Amino acid sequence: MPNNVMQTTGGMMLQMRLAASLISVLLALFFCSDVQAQTRKTYTLAVIPQVPPVEVHKRWGPFVELLSKELNCDIKLVTYGTIPQFEVDVMAGNPDFSFMNPYQAVMAKRKQGYRPLVKDKADVYGYIVANSKSERINSIKDLQHQEIGFPAPNALFASLYLRQLLTEKEKIHFIPRYLKTHANVYRNVVQGTVLAGGAASSTLGAEPQSLKEHLKIIYRTPPLTSHPIAAHPRIPKSFGDTFTQTIIRLSKNSKYKDMFAAILMKEPVSTTYTRDFLPLEKLGLEKYWGTGE
Repeated sequence: MPNNVMQTTGGMMLQMRLAASLISVLLALFFCSDVQAQTRKTYTLAVIPQVPPVEVHKRWGPFVELLSKELNCDIKLVTYGTIPQFEVDVMAGNPDFSFMNPYQAVMAKRKQGYRPLVKDKADVYGYIVANSKSERINSIKDLQHQEIGFPAPNALFASLYLRQLLTEKEKIHFIPRYLKTHANVYRNVVQGTVLAGGAASSTLGAEPQSLKEHLKIIYRTPPLTSHPIAAHPRIPKSFGDTFTQTIIRLSKNSKYKDMFAAILMKEPVSTTYTRDFLPLEKLGLEKYWGTGE
């Protein structure tokens, strides 16, 4: 066989071998990526709607994105129009993780076995707030037989606990009006739609100063533990521990200070049901627990 033919044949065989090798590499990369995509876990995180859904996304979106990256998983934020809608979903056990109020954590533990993982270190107070310019409303005694705005029946600090204290301790007879979110309550009080409203120290503190200066606190509850992020029992304990440790680690980075303040968890700490939430069972709030809008 002539040399030039042999060289041509050899060159073609070399090219074929290189092409085959390239195809093998591309197939390996494809299947590897496909396996990784299939093994990358997806979780849902439900957030109690203390503010409208668009604001929940604004506050929680950066946190969820960062946490997904750190945990090498996909965490999908779930929002709701009202607190009762949120409660129905949580009590059905649908979300993998849920940011809820402390008494919702009690009920979710009973219904589905959710376990609290992490919460803010600071305790929270419930308030009754009135318009700062109101000369008529200066104490809760002025609310006898009056309408009071609340976010929802089971908003612990801004409704549930307040309604118990006003009824049983302060002997105030009032008409509750449910306004769906904490933010709505504050704005209705400022606008004069209701004479007073239930508030929580955590959500009131997050409001702009331009709104807070129009409100005055006329009543304060004893403090209770703060809102936890809780995990459904289907979440392995090992992943729950990693989830908690990652949040605490990230919170110590000063560049995320504003992000954690936005989700009302300025100083996250690990928590357990027995230590922080079992005492709430003794408050006797069951008869004030409601399902109305």
